[in-house]
Amino acid sequence: MYYDINEDTEKLKLQSKFVNPITAFYYKFKKYYKRKFVCVECGYVFEMLVKKRQHSIDVNCPNCEE
Repeated sequence: MYYDINEDTEKLKLQSKFVNPITAFYYKFKKYYKRKFVCVECGYVFEMLVKKRQHSIDVNCPNCEE
């Protein structure tokens, strides 16, 4: 389950997506979460895995690095 922005009202809306049970077990065991990020420079939206208790995240945009 995750939150996504509703384009009509521009508010957060709870969404759900089916995940393979083996993949879910792996993410839970490793304590990683899939998060969406938006690059400030180019506006590119990408997903990355981040650790559970990682407070400061230093993310490099894969689109800007090319």
